[in-house]
Amino acid sequence: MENKIIEKAISKSQHCQRNWDLEKNIPDADLQTMVTSVTECPSKQNEAFYKVIIVKDRNKIEKIHETTDGFTFHDGTKDTISPDGWIKQGVKTVTNSQTLANILFVFLKDTPKSNRSTQVAATNLYSEQSEGVENEIEKQRNLSVGIASGYLNLTASLLEYNTGCCSCFDSGKIEKILDCKDPILLMGVGYRDKTRSRLE
Repeated sequence: MENKIIEKAISKSQHCQRNWDLEKNIPDADLQTMVTSVTECPSKQNEAFYKVIIVKDRNKIEKIHETTDGFTFHDGTKDTISPDGWIKQGVKTVTNSQTLANILFVFLKDTPKSNRSTQVAATNLYSEQSEGVENEIEKQRNLSVGIASGYLNLTASLLEYNTGCCSCFDSGKIEKILDCKDPILLMGVGYRDKTRSRLE
């Protein structure tokens, strides 16, 4: 593969997509390649710190989208931002359309079945104070999900798809919709709507 093709995919992958062409379907072969990207990417001690659910059911995707009402419209003034930096009550919010893609990848917390990472945390020789087992697992989970979502983002871009991420959602509602536990990241993957700006 030519370097320019890879560089183009990298550049494209940084742009989030907010509207989608739902008349098209992602072929199974492409979906399998994307699944491979999130299941075969590196993690500490090659342990599984997350799970992924792939949602293709349009009804479920739209219900999940409804749980993402948290993107705020504010102007950074005292009218919309409190002195402690939080958004004030009553500021307009909207749902995140990046989740309305052709397919939605839902990353969930998981804890490794083996104890290789916890052994490293308990006997950490590289710092004077161990962070503790739970803190180490959480840190490695965040790193692992970051790597996996990055792999998925770039893989989707190389396959000529667009992506969008969302981490602002009602976890409890998503758990009920998908019969799952501890969602931490949503990533929409699909075909962009060529009739509209991706920012719309």
